[in-house]
Amino acid sequence: MFPNDKDLSYDNLSLVHNGGEAMNVYANLINLPEDERFEMRKALLEYCKLDTLAMVEILEKLREMI
Repeated sequence: MFPNDKDLSYDNLSLVHNGGEAMNVYANLINLPEDERFEMRKALLEYCKLDTLAMVEILEKLREMI
């Protein structure tokens, strides 16, 4: 729905770029050293933030269509 929207691109994220990566990182957080765990947690939060924004934008677009 938004192929050219740079604000909704997962390519600009560091470490976590898709749901599969997010699941793997989350599952392995407990096994990481504290400093690496902090960075991965931060990357997960950024991914989730963008994922949520994308869902909100899709919902708004669908509302416009109705």
